[in-house]
Amino acid sequence: MKNKENLYASIPYVDKKVSRIFAGTAFSPIQDGADGTDFFEAALANGINAFDTARVYMEAEHSFGNWLEKSGRREEVVILSKCGHPDAMWNKRVNEKEMRKDLKKSLEELKTDYIDIYMLHRDDPDTDVAVAVETFNAMHEEGSIRAFGASNWMHTRIEEANEYAYKHNLIPFSVSSPNFCLARQIEDPWGGGCVNISGPENQEARAWYEKNQMPVIAYASLGRGFFSGRMKSEYADHASDYLDSFAMTGYACSDNFERLHFEVETQKAWEEADSINVQVKVTNTGDVAGKEVVQLYYSAPQGLLKKPAKELGAFKKTRLLQPGESHTMVLTVTKEAMASYDDLGKVAKSAYVLEKGAYAFYIGTSVRNNEKTAYEYLVAEDTVVKQLEAKLTPSGLSKRMLSDGTYEELPQTEGNDPNACAFEKMVPGTDEGILPEVRFREQRLVLYVVKKGVKPFIEVAEGKITLDEFMSQLSDDDLIELLGGQPNTGVANTFGFGNLPDYGVPNIMTADGPAGLRIAPECGVCTTAWPCATLLAYTWNPNLVEQVGAAGAEEVKENNIAVWLTPAVNIHRNPLCGRNFEYYSEDPLLAGKMAAGMVRGIQSQHIGASVKHFAANNKETNRKHSDSRVSERALREIYLKQFEIIVKESDPWTIMSSYNVINGHRASENKELLEDILRGEWGFQGMVTTDWWTRGEHYKEIKAGNDVKMATGYPERVKKAIELGELTRADLEHCARRVLELILKID
Repeated sequence: MKNKENLYASIPYVDKKVSRIFAGTAFSPIQDGADGTDFFEAALANGINAFDTARVYMEAEHSFGNWLEKSGRREEVVILSKCGHPDAMWNKRVNEKEMRKDLKKSLEELKTDYIDIYMLHRDDPDTDVAVAVETFNAMHEEGSIRAFGASNWMHTRIEEANEYAYKHNLIPFSVSSPNFCLARQIEDPWGGGCVNISGPENQEARAWYEKNQMPVIAYASLGRGFFSGRMKSEYADHASDYLDSFAMTGYACSDNFERLHFEVETQKAWEEADSINVQVKVTNTGDVAGKEVVQLYYSAPQGLLKKPAKELGAFKKTRLLQPGESHTMVLTVTKEAMASYDDLGKVAKSAYVLEKGAYAFYIGTSVRNNEKTAYEYLVAEDTVVKQLEAKLTPSGLSKRMLSDGTYEELPQTEGNDPNACAFEKMVPGTDEGILPEVRFREQRLVLYVVKKGVKPFIEVAEGKITLDEFMSQLSDDDLIELLGGQPNTGVANTFGFGNLPDYGVPNIMTADGPAGLRIAPECGVCTTAWPCATLLAYTWNPNLVEQVGAAGAEEVKENNIAVWLTPAVNIHRNPLCGRNFEYYSEDPLLAGKMAAGMVRGIQSQHIGASVKHFAANNKETNRKHSDSRVSERALREIYLKQFEIIVKESDPWTIMSSYNVINGHRASENKELLEDILRGEWGFQGMVTTDWWTRGEHYKEIKAGNDVKMATGYPERVKKAIELGELTRADLEHCARRVLELILKID
């Protein structure tokens, strides 16, 4: 009889060691008609040798079996399959007949004599545990399965099954985490269950494994959308990059990849005029191919301003390294990036400063796994790196916490009423969900595409007239129309920009993101579901994200959409924020670098990206009225920094202002934010749109440099503001020009 204390460690399982698992074979390209050959070969070449084929999708096993038969690589791979209904009606009671029937079909489809790991999947809660255990043991004795277990099965049922096995001297089940998880037992050094570390069940599952002294490894799950469509022809060339997004080697939680080891050696560091550079050699000391992220942190002297203990200064990812292979790289952090913003004048008011002292540097693979380098950058005197002017100062924040845990008082500016209006304010809520007006166009001959006698917009694109000449034809009413959202056309459901048919200005459509193209569902057009921003940031690979942006933009263009409302880059300030999945990181450098890659990829296809939500939009509760009260230093160093990186590195064509109030001023009505900082300090050349159905007043948004109000404008209210002297034609022209310039960029 087996020793109960060693129940989980005693299972005689697979004689093949698992490197990485592809747990989405059922949702792979073969679901879209491809034969899968290129994909399976590329996966195997990139360190994946275990495939969850999921018999509930017969075409998946059929395709995989064909590949196995042709390639002759059966002994190189570990096959994981499941008992399950072919129509995916999983919650049915399992008996020996059904289990054997499922196994027989799997063996036939896979063209193999045995399955390495066979699992009971999502069975009915009333399944007879004794029958399941005894049937699996019989299959094991017969040699048709090498190992067995359960996935998506309640912990209580697993324990019940294992207790039965213990009492009857049978092989126990391998354990499962709750929900989307594959459970198994494999010989050392892997051992133990397998948990999806990106899933919401992560903490509960880990705790359960630890309680039962079970080691855990990462579980990479790839959905069908990630490999659908145009990607099929690119597996062999780019598989390492695609799969890289699930390798999860950058954060400390990936330490469970026990066969994947890297040695990071700092070779030298040196100063240049504007930067500090560190050369690093990364060597793969494990026995499987992989990539590693190297991170450079700096520690600034605390000085008068006080600083974080360490800040991320730079990062890079290696190429795919074979065992024993090395990659030498240089990480660079600019001196300006290490400066702190002095909003109170302790060193120099409204300036980025490098305080005097020694700046230390750390190299490693995470903020918890790094080593201090021998190099220090010495600043002899407090140095002003960039002199600015105070902007967005708080009026309702009386104090802030410092790095040592103490508080300091903040001076207060005069408060502002965000609901102030030069005339009667709209009743809050009455502007929610209002559709753009579909305007009347007079009857005319088909020969006259535009209004007779005008110079059409196409002549600007062709260089025949200037934009100034074109705009001189437009009435105030025409200009105002350009400053509001326009009706949907085609598959769009988030409205458009432009739309002056009398002058030949097209109505270009927008579509929401950020994890794929979102269009009107009634169109029946399926689009690719890309990994969410947080998972993309997990790769620490801007080049990969740039490829995602380019591929996504191709699909946007195919659907006649001009502006993709992505990326969303707000900071993960609180884990309870309802839109954190749309955002990249709690670190502005990582968020900025990754999203800049996304913007470059999107706009490489001549499709506009819309970076959102500008700014300090970090919660969904009362999102259209909440006031983000934050010091100017925190704004500049944390909540604006990723936007600044994106603007300077990728030149986005549009930015979307946010719903919220910032220090008493609505973001969409805030001239200091949109004109002084975004355009004045950073040099942004593009168009600004509001978020959809903001509570901002349209005329105040125009005056602040917010070019378009979405999803619709309010022409009559804008005209009333002009009559009262609150707006001028010049204000309209500034914003309308940027709308027209955007349209000229679109392919």
